[in-house]
Amino acid sequence: MWPTKRRGRRPFATWRPAPRSSPTSPASDLAGCTQVSHVCYHVAHISHTPEKENPHLTLSSRTTDEIIYCTPRQLPVLLQYVWNAGRVPIIWSAPGMGKSQIIMQVGATLQMPVVSYRLAQRDPTAISGIPFPDMARRVLSWIPDEQWPTLASIIFFDELNRAPILVQNAAFQIMDERRIGASVLPAGCHIVAAVNREQDGGGIIKMPQALANRFVHLHLQSDVDDWCAWALGGQPEPMRLIPKAPRPPGIHPAVIGFIRFRREALHEYSAKAPAWPSARAWEFVSDVLWQNPPDDLLLQLAAGTVGHARAIEFGGFLPVFRRMQTFSVDAILMTPMTAPVPKADEGASLYAISVALGQLANEQNFGAVAAYVDRLPSEEYGAFTVHAALSRVPAIGSMPEYQGWCIRHRDTR
Repeated sequence: MWPTKRRGRRPFATWRPAPRSSPTSPASDLAGCTQVSHVCYHVAHISHTPEKENPHLTLSSRTTDEIIYCTPRQLPVLLQYVWNAGRVPIIWSAPGMGKSQIIMQVGATLQMPVVSYRLAQRDPTAISGIPFPDMARRVLSWIPDEQWPTLASIIFFDELNRAPILVQNAAFQIMDERRIGASVLPAGCHIVAAVNREQDGGGIIKMPQALANRFVHLHLQSDVDDWCAWALGGQPEPMRLIPKAPRPPGIHPAVIGFIRFRREALHEYSAKAPAWPSARAWEFVSDVLWQNPPDDLLLQLAAGTVGHARAIEFGGFLPVFRRMQTFSVDAILMTPMTAPVPKADEGASLYAISVALGQLANEQNFGAVAAYVDRLPSEEYGAFTVHAALSRVPAIGSMPEYQGWCIRHRDTR
């Protein structure tokens, strides 16, 4: 599973299955995730085996105040994944963490100049430019700042949430639209911003939630081992270069599958957290997924996009999704008598398919749903699917296919 780093006094947690009354019961699948064991585990050393399925996975939501941190050694790699996905990262940390130095090192490794704007000391016109009259065209034009890049560069907006709101608005337009007025950033430019945490004080101006939801938020924390290696004069590891993967059209199938299972996760506004689930944020997760990051980094990137609770849940869903690639819901509805069926010991896949069919069943396809669930290795999964479908579409109760299912399974109902 995915270890998670907590704030405050509570230790890290992973889910431990409770004893199960039946190896193929969906109820016991849910009960198996009610107990929590506490372990101490650093996010930087997560190992995950996607091919090994957790049979006790639950897809239920858990509200949490967790923050998943990255180390200074991880940050350059995370930045590249965000940039390759075409998105803008925002780095959160306490003062004195060396954010500017890390960005300079990234620029040197990528052989790209770094254009740094310390926004707390800037006037709005230093970002947006100065208006001047174009008498020939009888319009008002804008002269860009002398720092405006003319070639592919890394644009670093430092102290973003300490700047006056007018300066923030100008920076946000560049971050979101890659332009300000008629001035467009050259192709290949990367943008990154750094902000200070509210609990550290320092005249913070809160970022509007609508704007915060447009970015990928990365939380930086110091690492003792990294610092000691540097303090002892050791040679730092060379920064790993991440090639950009092609982005296929459309949303990643894993994101579509997760939203099908957890429909309420599509949009959950938060007035406090900078990252929260929305249709736009899930598109960001999809863009990152197309870049194929390792699972430990994907957890941090997803947490910085849709929030930590949904990111942990999505991380738990991925092994099930990978296993379910052989169980196409569309194929089930088209050929219910020949579509593959999970084995009796594949509890997570059985439960996930039951949930999916219960969510998708209607008067037009219920006959196919009933025919398929009759083939499942446990009648309880079929009952779970049929009852979920009936609660959503009461008209199913008057269908001959439903009446026939009730007769065949009168002992299970």
